[in-house]
This record gives sequence, structure tokens and C-alpha cells, in this order.
Amino acid sequence: EHPAVPGGIMNQTERDQIEIIKEALSGGEADLSAEPDWWAIYRDMSQQAVAPLGYEIYKKRKGSFTDTDLDREWSKSVIEQYNSWYMLMYCQQELVNLLSSAGFDFAIMKGMANAVLYSVPELRKSGDIDFLVREDEYESVYQLLLDNGYSKTEELDKAEYHVVLTKDDVVFELHKRPGGAKMDGSPESRALIDFFSHGLDNVENVEVDKYSFPVLPTLQNGMTLLIHFAGHMREGVGIRHLLDWM
Repeated sequence: EHPAVPGGIMNQTERDQIEIIKEALSGGEADLSAEPDWWAIYRDMSQQAVAPLGYEIYKKRKGSFTDTDLDREWSKSVIEQYNSWYMLMYCQQELVNLLSSAGFDFAIMKGMANAVLYSVPELRKSGDIDFLVREDEYESVYQLLLDNGYSKTEELDKAEYHVVLTKDDVVFELHKRPGGAKMDGSPESRALIDFFSHGLDNVENVEVDKYSFPVLPTLQNGMTLLIHFAGHMREGVGIRHLLDWM
């Protein structure tokens, strides 16, 4: 259902978009309308940050439809996404090497961690690099980053659960707990911290091309996604969030 459409029913462009994503991720044939509105599909997918996933299906299924502007725009989004991906991966690997050599426990979270679950990881758009460390090592990791060329954007004592740093125009979010996970001293809050600490005890190393990095186990990663969803509930959970969960 789609709350923006009267009656909660998807329109044809939205149905086509879902079918394209289905084919992109599962390989099954997209059941498209007779004459898809390709510009509308591209605009919707761009708004949801999933346009690169649909380009190959568009090329294959557009038939006699010809629009050089759309061809150029959609292919450009794919090229830009590949460039962004490898830039982020390179900078992430620098971070991984630094934290590993210093002996800290950590895990890459959210965008880059979930991209590896996609059939083509490079096409999952990410805007920054999120990583989780142990709560009692949070300040030490922060100082290590400052000592190695990472620039702070805010003071550590003003950040509730993560602090943002930058390096080489890339944004890094250093987390002591997943965003939105409140700490009020209750047994439930303490249990949540212990739960993610256990995840850091059992990180899984993944490899993409020449890059490797630790991620949380499936259970902790799933909980991270749910907490992230909760933070987006007011403005709406996007398609990319749902694809990560799937």
C-alpha cells in the first residue's frame, strides 16, 4: 500500500518500479505495463536512491522507446554510483586498516555493510561510512581518528550516540551505539548495549573485490536496521531501507 495514493493503492509507475527492482535483485522477469512511463520511473527511483539498480532492466525492456536525454541521465547515475562506491570503499579500507592496526574492535554498519548483500553491491547507494565501536573505547577511537587526519564536525561530549568526522570529503559516523537506540540506565538499555557488544565479539569479515571489512552478525545487523527504521518513521521509510531488510 502507498499512503500518498488515494485508497492506498500503488499507481502504475510505482508498480513498474517495484517490478524493475524485483528483476534487478532476484533475476525474475519484470511484469511491466504495456507502455511504461520511463521518465516517471527514473524520477521515482532517483528520489528513492535506487535508480542505478534499474538501468540494465530499462535498457533491456525499453523496446522502441527512444530518449537520448533519459539514456544519458540514467547511465550517468550508474557511472557516478560506481565512482562513489569505489571512493567510499578506498576510504573505508583506510579506516579499517587504521582501527585494526590499533587493536580496536569495530564493525562497519548500515549502507556499506548491507550493500554486500545485493547481487551487485556497487549499485547500492551510500552517502557515508558508519561504524560501531565498543562504548568504553569510543573516546580512544575518536582521538585516534583526530591524530590521523580525520576532522571533527562537532565536539564529542555533544554527541548523543555518534560523532561525525570527515576526511578527503568523505563523511564518517563513529557510533558507540546504533542511531536512535536510547540509553536511560534501564535494564533494557543495558541489555541492548550488551547485545551489540556480543555482536562485536562475533564480527563477520566480508570481501568485495580487493577490499575486506568486518560487519555485525545477521541478528545484530537486523536489529540495527530496525532501529534505523524507527528513526525514519516520522518522515517515512524509503524503498532502499526495505531492500536492505529484504
